[in-house]
Amino acid sequence: MLCADPLVIPGGEGVKNEKIYVEQILEASNTYGIDRHSFIVAIGGGAVLDMVGFATAIAHRGIRHIRIPTTVLAQNDSGIGVKNSVNAYNKKNFLGTFAPPFSVINDSTFLKTLDPRDWCAGISEAVKVALIKDASFFEWIEANVEKLASREMPPMEELIYRCAQMHLDHIAGGDPFESGSSRPLDFGHWAAHKLEQLTNYNLRHGKLLL
Repeated sequence: MLCADPLVIPGGEGVKNEKIYVEQILEASNTYGIDRHSFIVAIGGGAVLDMVGFATAIAHRGIRHIRIPTTVLAQNDSGIGVKNSVNAYNKKNFLGTFAPPFSVINDSTFLKTLDPRDWCAGISEAVKVALIKDASFFEWIEANVEKLASREMPPMEELIYRCAQMHLDHIAGGDPFESGSSRPLDFGHWAAHKLEQLTNYNLRHGKLLL
């Protein structure tokens, strides 16, 4: 049962730049008595999931959070990760937490709404992961590149599944909270994050991954 009407917020990196959106979620949690026995469901791309995940992690020391990612990049990477964050002090992801979601629901129907730019941005994450971790996955992408470019759904669903599984295996397999070195699958992110910030987020994360 919903405690109130859904809260509609903008998508894109701007939602992580303005503290008002975190405050709206915290205020709603207080107003409607949302506690650690409740669930907050976020439907959106990676930036929205990051911001909502941060808000749920700091309210009551952690409200159960369900993610429903709507982009390729969110479904194959950030949606199943343990990181939540917002931007502050002119730095990307300066404020954040490590808090795994209670559940993640990938619905491929959302992918049909994406423009070509966002469709391709998520594929770039899979290419990066394949180059780092799995030569056979890279060869599979090469063999299916025309189908992916033509927006055929079955190969995209397989690409998302394989990429997400590799991220999940890495998170579950050693250092999920990065108390040691940053995880290998973050290779290239340091440059991408800085370039995003330098362009005032006009260059998008997926565009910069490779």
